[in-house]
Amino acid sequence: MNINKRKPLTSLEYAGMESLLDRIINAYEEYQGIPEYDRTPAKEVSRRAENGMEIFDGEYNCYRIEDFLVKCFFPIGDTLVMAGHRLTGREKEECFDPVPDAMIDVTEFLDETYIDVDRLLEKVSQIDK
Repeated sequence: MNINKRKPLTSLEYAGMESLLDRIINAYEEYQGIPEYDRTPAKEVSRRAENGMEIFDGEYNCYRIEDFLVKCFFPIGDTLVMAGHRLTGREKEECFDPVPDAMIDVTEFLDETYIDVDRLLEKVSQIDK
């Protein structure tokens, strides 16, 4: 599936997405009170794909933030999208469709050293609204 329909991503673009995923995971797991030594290493649960990055943990291939399962990151023009599935009454095991059904614009977080978890959760909560 070629959502992006543009030239291949550069190493810098991939590095930006990898760094963002790492910051999102660290900020969210800190917010949850998970000690630093127990946090999910972003490089171990993601891989580069043709048009962005995929969550690839070997089991469900997603990372859960509240009721949102992150499946991938990819650019659309100048916007970086975090795509996945909204759980809304479903369990993680029911979300095997490889095509995401929800997208969140995370461009604003690219230049942030620390992710504002409240802002991220606000974006997650507004998916169906």
